Amino acid sequence: MANLNKQLREWADKGLINEEQSARILSYEANKPKASWFMYGMLTLGVTVVGLGVISLIAANWHQIPNGIKLGGAFLLLMLIGAFAYKNHGSEKPIIYDASILALQMMSLATIGLIAQIYHTGGKPYQAILLWSLMIFPAALTTNFMFVPFICAGGLLGSLMFFLDDVMTRTSEYIILLAPLMAAFLAISARFLRTSEGFLKACQVWLFVGVCIGLAAVEFFGVSRYKPTAISSSLFQLFYLLSILILAITWANKNYSNLQKILVTAIICIYGFVSQLNVPSAKGEILFAFITLAQLALIGAFFASEKARRRFNFVLILMGLRFFALFIQALQGLAVTGLGLILSGAILIGLATVWQKHRNKIAQWAERITQ
Repeated sequence: MANLNKQLREWADKGLINEEQSARILSYEANKPKASWFMYGMLTLGVTVVGLGVISLIAANWHQIPNGIKLGGAFLLLMLIGAFAYKNHGSEKPIIYDASILALQMMSLATIGLIAQIYHTGGKPYQAILLWSLMIFPAALTTNFMFVPFICAGGLLGSLMFFLDDVMTRTSEYIILLAPLMAAFLAISARFLRTSEGFLKACQVWLFVGVCIGLAAVEFFGVSRYKPTAISSSLFQLFYLLSILILAITWANKNYSNLQKILVTAIICIYGFVSQLNVPSAKGEILFAFITLAQLALIGAFFASEKARRRFNFVLILMGLRFFALFIQALQGLAVTGLGLILSGAILIGLATVWQKHRNKIAQWAERITQ
């Protein structure tokens, strides 16, 4: 509310709104139901503690309970939690619905583990996580509580990566190059399908994680002297398939401007090209550093065109850190000396100062040039 008061005073001083409008806006925002992170945190903790208590109570008499009763009780509890969640969907208190979805998520995973124990399925852990993520996926699309879709999307992406690693035995370590594409496909699809705010935010967080992993992997593999000359063809087939799907959904989404579509296309094309590039030398390290900075600049331009200040500022921070790492690479031996440490510290202080003073101006400038 403090930021809102400051903005309203600024708008009133410039004649954009009058005092009556300012008061009405403040009254509306004050009375609007808001998500309480404290309440969500306490509910999450409470649901977890209750779940652990039930598990402990059952575990004390586990061997005395027939398998049929175990399974019947688990499925009955799933049905009750699901019915409770369905009843509270769209209610005036969304926190109750979100808490019930969290309980359903935990109970689903426990039920999968119970079935595996009773029937001794002997499956791999990622298979259980993949099944669980797919089971809870429809419910995660409907909640505004970011924790549930965050865990669901993370489980889905991670288990798919392990599945591909299990299937592609040759050069399987390069599957990590798919991380940003898989996260981007999920995030762009979520926006195209207009899913819940919580699910969209969760996908955006995983997109940032995937981008950081992908860019770091490209630089590492690009300068590696042990990179194989022929990576699994099925890996790159999947790579190109994901790229085409991302571009198709982007160009089909009318909410994106032509500039945003061009930026996404450029990012995907550059990433696809550089992922196959191999320059195992000091010059290669510098080359890949500048390519990474170029991709981050394009990503920042995309967020600036959306006027997403926080995401734009985060990209600026990543660019600053990469510039600093590039400086260390250029200094090499000097970086470990006293002079090198002094210069490094001064650059860090300078970058932090410039970013703190001019981040809003930089964001406004980027927004103007991307309109």
